[in-house]
Amino acid sequence: MDLNLTDKVAVVTGASKGIGLAIAEAFAREGARVVVGSRTETPEIAALQEKYDVAFVPVDLAGADGAGLLIQAAADRHGRIDALVNNLGGAHARSGRQADRRGGASP
Repeated sequence: MDLNLTDKVAVVTGASKGIGLAIAEAFAREGARVVVGSRTETPEIAALQEKYDVAFVPVDLAGADGAGLLIQAAADRHGRIDALVNNLGGAHARSGRQADRRGGASP
């Protein structure tokens, strides 16, 4: 199926493994120019770089400047960004208590 992504520029966060990696590969397979951001370059990212010429930007997106650095690197490399997939998230460890509907902890 042709998704008309040839030469589109896609930035994917959290692309070192799992869903983010699969999304980056799907974009690349469809002909997009892909820039992935991750704290570390995994063997899977290296394989994408070799097979599809995916660009890797080592960046910690938990920091205040991380997102800006990734976007700037993508724009510097390709001159524009057509798609951004934010596959990044985190959760804080919870104690044995459940969260109530307002988001606070209940006893």
